[in-house]
Amino acid sequence: MKKPSLLSFCGEDFRFLCRPATAHFLEVEVKRAPVARLEPSRCDNLDEKSALVNKFRKHITDDRLSGELNVETTVPFGAECKIKRSISCFDRFALVTADFFPGGDARRIELDPAHFPGPWTRARFKVFGQNEQEMSLGADKQTLYSGASPILYLELEGEGRHVEIGIAGDLWRHTASGERGEFAIEGNAEGISLRRVPWVAAEGAEPDRRPKRFRYYLAWRGAEKITSSAAALPGAPEGEDVFRRNAAGETLPEVCWKSAGGRRHLRNIVRRTKGSLCLALGEPGVCFDAAHLERPNKVLLQHTDMDDYLEFYCWANRHLAKDGAALTLAPAAPRTALINLSLAPRQIE
Repeated sequence: MKKPSLLSFCGEDFRFLCRPATAHFLEVEVKRAPVARLEPSRCDNLDEKSALVNKFRKHITDDRLSGELNVETTVPFGAECKIKRSISCFDRFALVTADFFPGGDARRIELDPAHFPGPWTRARFKVFGQNEQEMSLGADKQTLYSGASPILYLELEGEGRHVEIGIAGDLWRHTASGERGEFAIEGNAEGISLRRVPWVAAEGAEPDRRPKRFRYYLAWRGAEKITSSAAALPGAPEGEDVFRRNAAGETLPEVCWKSAGGRRHLRNIVRRTKGSLCLALGEPGVCFDAAHLERPNKVLLQHTDMDDYLEFYCWANRHLAKDGAALTLAPAAPRTALINLSLAPRQIE
């Protein structure tokens, strides 16, 4: 059977398009206008646009609240890198997991270069280890950021359109190359580009053929009216290993929702709930407690719990929808992804 060249998910006001091994591998449209275009990855100097498509499948849940794309490609040159992607999509969100399998002496992986067609008026972003920055965008092209530290999130705002892209949990993988990593945000009001090179082999190092995984999310929104709901505090889960730790190993007051106790606590709340629910979980953040990743041989390993917010939101709404109810999360900051979590999900197709 011939593989399709295009698969998509559609919501009330958006389309999420996937075209493997093409210039616009992933594309998001809001009200028929593109807000994000992602190119295929690059392994060394070889572009995934020349790859062979081994698998391309779509699945959607019976309740039509979420769906998944499975894409496998192989670049038949050089290191013959195989790339497997699992793309979860639900209303106003996509969560991308990309697994790279270098077949030879791969030295560099550039992850899905992204371009965001304007017009945009404002950019907000946060680099790991730095404070959040906010900039107005005009006609002059500029480099908003260029460096070795990864970008936790980038949010762009225009009239009636918002988009955000960010690291989905696995911060330690994006920092593994240290000063060899390459990350940049460039452009102007007419368009912003994001470059991510999370893995670069050390000079003179032996070939590293181990699989490499990277996760990121996309969030988008039109001009929906945002209404606030009374939010309940979830309370603190039991146990000392549920709180965030900083780089010095000191315990912080915020709960890390990636911790096993934190995830269990939230799901138990939903299972006991009758009707709709709005929770105030605070803002996703960085934590260094390796126990939250079930890595017993390490003490500190940097991660975020952003993907846990997304996965809990999706799971809880599928659970509550059976009784006609919904979960929303009170936004702790005026970011697109967090505002989206404060909205009840709509069905997709």
